[in-house]
Amino acid sequence: MKAQLVLMSCILGGLSCSYSIHQVHCSGMDYPVPSGTGRPVEVVVEERVILGFAFDTEYVERAYIQLQEECPRGSLQAITTRYSTALSFLSWVETLRLEALCVETSSYPGARP
Repeated sequence: MKAQLVLMSCILGGLSCSYSIHQVHCSGMDYPVPSGTGRPVEVVVEERVILGFAFDTEYVERAYIQLQEECPRGSLQAITTRYSTALSFLSWVETLRLEALCVETSSYPGARP
């Protein structure tokens, strides 16, 4: 009985700390940007799923809007999207990290808004 309890604890403990990066996508640049012209911006959003039920399904759109708000007077270039999952017992957390280069239109004359 004691051995079964230890075995179940190890199995459940092993499930509670699993991580996975599912997808990383890097976009290109619309135009060449000189080094040091832009500034990096980043947004991280999460969605918690319990027993397969997802309650906030618009977190991707919310993340992109937040990223656009980080760069109000410029354009976003070289957007990197990383989608990952952290598994726990009967639930998981989906994490979306968006990183981009904000190129201000006033700092670079070749930039298009």
